[in-house]
Amino acid sequence: MESNYLKESLDNFVEHPQKPLSECKAVLLPVSFEATASYMKGTKAGPKAIIDASKHLEWFDLELGKEIVKEVPIFTSETLKPKNVKGLLESVESSVKEIVSQKKFPLLFGGEHSITFPAVKACASSFDNLSVLSIDAHADLRNELNGEKYSHACVMRRCSETSKIVLAGVRSLSAEEKKFAEKSGVKIFFGNDFSVKEVVDSCSKNVYLSIDLDAFDPSIMPAVGTPEPCGLDWGTVLGLCRELFKRKTVVGADLVELSPIKGLRAPDFAAAKLAYKILGYKFLPKASERF
Repeated sequence: MESNYLKESLDNFVEHPQKPLSECKAVLLPVSFEATASYMKGTKAGPKAIIDASKHLEWFDLELGKEIVKEVPIFTSETLKPKNVKGLLESVESSVKEIVSQKKFPLLFGGEHSITFPAVKACASSFDNLSVLSIDAHADLRNELNGEKYSHACVMRRCSETSKIVLAGVRSLSAEEKKFAEKSGVKIFFGNDFSVKEVVDSCSKNVYLSIDLDAFDPSIMPAVGTPEPCGLDWGTVLGLCRELFKRKTVVGADLVELSPIKGLRAPDFAAAKLAYKILGYKFLPKASERF
């Protein structure tokens, strides 16, 4: 049966010859959506920037000792371009449900962080005892922002309706969010001083990983809509991802909130490399155990 949303893209990740969906292990789903951004704009251009930058990645990964793209067949889907929140919720949930039903690993590129909720909802319907690990500078636990309950600032509040929430790297939250976290049992690891083991221990067996790129320090990742100082460094984020994939079953993931800066390609490249590493950690676990 032909998919309503999953169509083969002519602009594929790392520019490696693409195999049919049935032969692939991972599906990359770009979601160009920006409707609730509350500060700087530009996240709708994030997915294309990541894919463009990926074409300059070295296929051989020094850490894993493998050419990941040759070990992990990747299907890059055409970019979803929902016109409103309703369209976002429907298209992403349907797409991720189809990916998961075919026993593929969904990796989404945003776009604003609001794309995460429908992906989590789709995964929660297929995997029991799902937790969400959100690596983010912000808690995103508001019930609504500017009258919109599906705002990027509310995404973890919505995800908490279906799944356990663990937050790492948080450096900014409102009084409302702090109160909700304490009342509902959301586990928050603040700033950049936390134990990777404790973060992973807090997650259930099945995990959806969401990485808001503003989790990084702005010196590493300036191309985000809502930057916060004193962020995470590259090694910390990789270490957390490595440990998570080693010890838990990660059923899906996303990279969100890249807001490309004209003339500055380093953030785009870093995001593409992080996506590539995630695929390696997911499908080449024995190689990652060397570290």
